Amino acid sequence: MSEPTTSPLNVDTPIQPDFSNRNDRELAPVLDVREQDWRCAPLVYHVYLDRFVPPKNLNDKISQGLYDSPRTLRKWTEYPTSKPVHDADGMRMHQHDFWGGDLQSLRTKLDYIQSLGTDILYLNPIFSAATNHKYDASDYFTISPEYGSREDLSQLINDIHNHNMKIMLDGVFNHMGFNSPYFKDAIENPNSEFRDWYLIDDKYEHGFRCWYNAKNLPELNLENPELRQLLWEDESSVVQSYIRDGIDGWRLDVAYDLGFNYIDEIREAARRANPQSCIVGEFWNYPSQWTDVQDGVMNFHARHIMFYLLQNRITGQQAARFLNQMYADIGMHAALRSWLILDNHDTARLRHDFPHEAKRQLAQIMQFTLPGAVCLYYGTELGMTGGGDPACRAPMRWDLLSDSNPIYDFTKQLIDLRQSRRALRVGEINFLDTERALAFRRYTDRIEEETFIFINPTSETITELVPHRSPKIAANIQLKDLLTGQRHQTHVGFIDIKLPPYSAAILTPDYPSPNTYNSLKRVH
Repeated sequence: MSEPTTSPLNVDTPIQPDFSNRNDRELAPVLDVREQDWRCAPLVYHVYLDRFVPPKNLNDKISQGLYDSPRTLRKWTEYPTSKPVHDADGMRMHQHDFWGGDLQSLRTKLDYIQSLGTDILYLNPIFSAATNHKYDASDYFTISPEYGSREDLSQLINDIHNHNMKIMLDGVFNHMGFNSPYFKDAIENPNSEFRDWYLIDDKYEHGFRCWYNAKNLPELNLENPELRQLLWEDESSVVQSYIRDGIDGWRLDVAYDLGFNYIDEIREAARRANPQSCIVGEFWNYPSQWTDVQDGVMNFHARHIMFYLLQNRITGQQAARFLNQMYADIGMHAALRSWLILDNHDTARLRHDFPHEAKRQLAQIMQFTLPGAVCLYYGTELGMTGGGDPACRAPMRWDLLSDSNPIYDFTKQLIDLRQSRRALRVGEINFLDTERALAFRRYTDRIEEETFIFINPTSETITELVPHRSPKIAANIQLKDLLTGQRHQTHVGFIDIKLPPYSAAILTPDYPSPNTYNSLKRVH
């Protein structure tokens, strides 16, 4: 018998054989590319700036008239309420309610944001605008004064990058605000140089085309090439100038209104400013084809599949089929760059939609284990609640930040779990054949990273015999539940799983003791 091969650098250390198979070797470089791409599977923390951190210089801002009528400055402890009354410009009066948060106050909480494992900080619009939501820009090139200045933004960008995070801004390029000086001039002066920025015609109810017929949001005439130059084509355009100033990308508001071709133009323009920039669009559509013209989408389709499952409108088997088809249609690369959302500024908060704690936890488990970027809306990690706009935009409840807060503790547990398991971030996915549970396998080129997720969305205990689809796991291998520590035996490619009502299991191979038989000894 020949002697074992040894390393030329150390004759006492045998070279470890490589047991990776052909599939492992083909998948490994794909995973490496995903891991090196900051746009793949990040954790995105979403902040509504006015409501995130109370400023220290509030009295100075008041003395500058930044909250003069029709605006109202609210106490941080006040809760936003809807006001059906509209002002003369068509804005509902609660859109004039402010709480005072700004760019400088946000900088004081970057350590907290980083502690959540955040990769990208995403801000709602910060352009100069009349309302608190800023989707009615009056001037794209200036920051709304109550938020700060371009210099304040520059300081924030530097601080974020020093925290090893990225920053993305909200780009609202389908419409502007009724109070914009450009629109005012266009609507009042038939010879205005800005007239062709808009679609002004008596055939429209308000005399001009507006988004969702909201008078305060006149739509832009993007078919005007000069306007496109201003918004994204020129080096000094809105899209490119902010990127050249250091932001890392744009989230495109109502991207479905922009259309495929203009989104593609925006992406190419952003790439000219920074080849590594990111464009993610807001879509309440089926995501296929849209992912061909941008890095990813805000995946509301996936959100609704998860919610329909928890609302018992579909079974686990249907959810698996729907998700599998979606991922097949958009491809894994686009899926990993798309943001998985449970709540945001346009929806009721998660705790409002699912006051039942176990159902809410199932929603979070799916968000953190399905392929995609986790988009965490500020305060959801603390258990903030609230219905639709404006209740979902309440000031941040810093009083809830405590290690004894069970919602915060559970969210941190999921964050840590996802950070520690490469398969949950950039791995492939197989959906498993079930009847009532939702089950899927996330895997890489390494057996120890395989992760199996089972979701029971029903009020009954479920017992299912499920093929696990992992070719490397032999009959004697047990799977350990990372949530409970419970062990499950595998046999001939099956898992016999029992799930209590509204529960989940996250399973991974439990390696045998070094001194016992190990069927995994020659698999990678």
